[in-house]
Amino acid sequence: MVQEIERLLRNRLWRLAGLLAATLLLSAGQLPVQGLAQTEQTATWFEWCADCPKDNFELGDRSLALDSDDHPHVAYAGDELYYAWYDGLSWQIETIAPAPGSLGAWPSPASLALDPQNRPHLGFFDAESRALRYGHKTATGWLLETVDTVSADQQFTFDVAIALNSTGKPQLAYFKQGALWYAFLTEDGWQREQVDDSGWFEFHLSLAMDSADEPHMSYYDHNGGDLKYAQRSKAGWWVETLDSSAWLGEYNSIAVDSDDRAHVTYLDFSNSQLKYARQTGAGWTTSVVDAAEWFGGFSSLVIDGQDRPHVTYASSNKAAKYATLGAAGWQIEPFDQNVWYTSLALDSADQAHIATYGWQERGLLYTYLAGDRWVQSIVDTTGDSGAYASLALDQSDRPHAAYLDRRSQQVNYARLDGGAWQITPVAAAGPTGGFTDLGLDDAGGLRISYFDSEQGTVNLASQMGQNWITETVAFAGYAGSSTALAPDTDGGVYLSYYDSQLGTLRFSRKRNGQWLDDSVDPNGDTGSYQAMAVDGHGTPHLSYYEAGQGDLRYAVWSGSKWLTETVAFAGDVGRFNDLVVDEAGAAHIAYYDASNGDLKYARQNMNGWQVSTVDAVATVGAYASLALDSGGYAHISYHRAGGGLKYARQTADGWSVQTIRTSWKSGAFTALALDAQDDPQITYYDGDHRDLRHVQLLRWKNSLPLIAGGQ
Repeated sequence: MVQEIERLLRNRLWRLAGLLAATLLLSAGQLPVQGLAQTEQTATWFEWCADCPKDNFELGDRSLALDSDDHPHVAYAGDELYYAWYDGLSWQIETIAPAPGSLGAWPSPASLALDPQNRPHLGFFDAESRALRYGHKTATGWLLETVDTVSADQQFTFDVAIALNSTGKPQLAYFKQGALWYAFLTEDGWQREQVDDSGWFEFHLSLAMDSADEPHMSYYDHNGGDLKYAQRSKAGWWVETLDSSAWLGEYNSIAVDSDDRAHVTYLDFSNSQLKYARQTGAGWTTSVVDAAEWFGGFSSLVIDGQDRPHVTYASSNKAAKYATLGAAGWQIEPFDQNVWYTSLALDSADQAHIATYGWQERGLLYTYLAGDRWVQSIVDTTGDSGAYASLALDQSDRPHAAYLDRRSQQVNYARLDGGAWQITPVAAAGPTGGFTDLGLDDAGGLRISYFDSEQGTVNLASQMGQNWITETVAFAGYAGSSTALAPDTDGGVYLSYYDSQLGTLRFSRKRNGQWLDDSVDPNGDTGSYQAMAVDGHGTPHLSYYEAGQGDLRYAVWSGSKWLTETVAFAGDVGRFNDLVVDEAGAAHIAYYDASNGDLKYARQNMNGWQVSTVDAVATVGAYASLALDSGGYAHISYHRAGGGLKYARQTADGWSVQTIRTSWKSGAFTALALDAQDDPQITYYDGDHRDLRHVQLLRWKNSLPLIAGGQ
């Protein structure tokens, strides 16, 4: 009974995860965010993908193939379907189709086969067209055709597999509405047969052809948690349960030997191991290959010319391994760490070639065995845009953002122009640089402060026409420096920064072409988290974190010196602070209480500071960004630990809190601004896809077309 409950729960998690991934993919363009809480009936959150580099993610067990020269070809999927091949000198990459997927689920891995002329053939789902597609490359380009479709109340589910028969005709295995189907191309067109509908089949499917051009399939039965096997002969389809000894069958891969007998590798979830099954005249024999974990099996099986099995897989802690079966048993060799997905092919000398997805590289990796050593190269990588996001709205309420592109190690500037985001590189920031802050003055002038980790300097970039002019403000050490800026009353700029070399918060202003610099607070290690605001009289105010005591501190310039005080000191408080000064000159600070995992808000009054808790549900409050509306009420965007973007709005009755995003790693580096109608716009970093994203609360009076979200 316990195992049955666990199985049902995990199947439910797969479906929920699929719905979540679909929401993320849909929001990659200019689409309303689906299923998000709304502050009012007449408003909805609308999301843009401000800077979203391609995301390469999915590989299947047959995503890699070698041509007659042993050059690798790979099909992989993420935001789009890609095909890469090595021409002997370099990797060539093509985009084949948009966002493959299975209608409300994860992106689906494509399956690849090469014909005797080295031409690639692909099978994949096209979620946008609700179709199973087949593509092959000709001398004039890719030809794509529809093999099967589903109606609005049906779905394709996740995996598709392709193989070619001896005449080069494509054969496809796939799941449709929870049933296993087989499609094959004849002179009369595509023929389709339903193979098995006795369970519910969604994930984990593999296909191989025997010498008689008959298909063999291994697949996972969600209802029973079993591994199943299907084979077609002249007598029809034979379907059997290959292994039901535990909860098992996921991440399976099938291959056929010279005697047309099937071999299958698969994950045994109950016992945390990778298993191997071999067909004999009397049935099936099974053995254990190695320890393996769920969401870590990813096996790919190939039989060599001597009928010996070779398998790649991700073992415990995502360690990539390669195993071969000999007389002494399984010989296992690790070849990489921290990978998902493996796809194996053997060359003409039965040497292993492997495609994987590397988490550290965030990209597609190709590894091959050259004699007794492994050689690895990066085929394709994703971008990483959106860290240290900073946001400002111009007089027309159009957003402008500064942020770090980690892949290129540069500060970028993005603006929304005519419904599309325009991205401009600003300056190099080094591998650990960034810490950007963007300022927009009354005349529309843009400035960005940032830290350059290569030089150890705090710099200021100013927009001049279409170009950016950069200057060095100060040397701040090489350990990282937060920065904050605000326009002064003379059309210049105030800039504060953390001097990691001295461990102090410093303040700079430019006079007569020279930067004047002094220390704000000599106490402790101060300023690693900081914010700045300038009041109506041109007086700068600073909030900052004192790491030595774990306190939140505040400073204001008196005209001759800095006046400092402690705002909050109970526990470890003050990280991720943001500061706003109202029309009366009173300071407001949002900050993270690390001791309690809460979002706090401090407001300055005649008696000192009034501190209140905004949100104490789970661990919340990192990356807080604060703005005041025309009524003096506070609005805060912030991060929820474990993933999530949240927004809090102060009302006469307290705080109204809602969750905008709930995906795994979204919501970091939030930056909030209010438009002329006091509606929020928020820029944030989507850690799941490493994108810069922007959401805006739009009311029905706005002219953009809206689609009501909800679940």
